[in-house]
Amino acid sequence: MLLIAIFAASLVPAAHSRYIFERNDLKRQRARTAEINLLASVVHRLGGARILACGQPNIGIGWQSELAWDLGSNTGSLYFSAKYEQEHPHPIVNMYPTPTAGSSFPATGRTPRKPPAVGA
Repeated sequence: MLLIAIFAASLVPAAHSRYIFERNDLKRQRARTAEINLLASVVHRLGGARILACGQPNIGIGWQSELAWDLGSNTGSLYFSAKYEQEHPHPIVNMYPTPTAGSSFPATGRTPRKPPAVGA
């Protein structure tokens, strides 16, 4: 019985450190979820068709799948290559997720493309 109590007591520090690690990880994941929700609200507010009409979205690789989901697109169409942009210049919409609200703006002064007609 004493051996079991000693063994259980030896596990307390490891369990405590694991608890702290998981609690901190949960805080980070909740913050990321809040940022994902802010990105979704920006896409909803601006409209996916309007964003795409202004140019190709340029967002960090870690956010491309979330943006593709919100735009109803796939990640392949959102991939941005600086080399391709140099060879084939086209309008870009830089998007920066921030803790308070997502930001987006056209990267060039070019006139945006006309949005496609709805239902055509």
